[in-house]
Amino acid sequence: MKAELIVFDLAGTTVKDNKDVHRVLQSALKQFGIEISIAQANEVMGIPKPIAIKQLLEEVKFNSITEEFIMDVHKKFIEEMIDFYQNDSGVGEKSGVSATFQKLKQNGIRVVVDTGFDRLYITHSNKFHCLINHIGERSASLYFIACYTGINQSIFLPG
Repeated sequence: MKAELIVFDLAGTTVKDNKDVHRVLQSALKQFGIEISIAQANEVMGIPKPIAIKQLLEEVKFNSITEEFIMDVHKKFIEEMIDFYQNDSGVGEKSGVSATFQKLKQNGIRVVVDTGFDRLYITHSNKFHCLINHIGERSASLYFIACYTGINQSIFLPG
């Protein structure tokens, strides 16, 4: 049986990540007086960030967990991630990603990029959006991007 579609994650798989997402999550929580370690942040990578934030708040036994507070932290996280991807010189495609995508397409396999990041984050970070477009254009094979838009929801954006 031949694969018809392969799904890749973004941060750390197709896009360089030196625990950058971990550090931004740590920073966003710290602005609300909540300290977490990089190891704690690592435990919730790959999970939609509002869910991850709730889990971290429960883990550190934060007393006042409300949906509003979670969304306030999430908003700060998105703002910081957009700033990071707009301004950090280390942002880029991981080595070999475009070539891999191109090879898959040549073999008739569709490529999907999936992320736990919010759609706002993907669409409002010009540098990140350009990076995804760059990967897709260089490989001419990006089928679509699946983004987190809310608990138990995904949206598919044409790549």
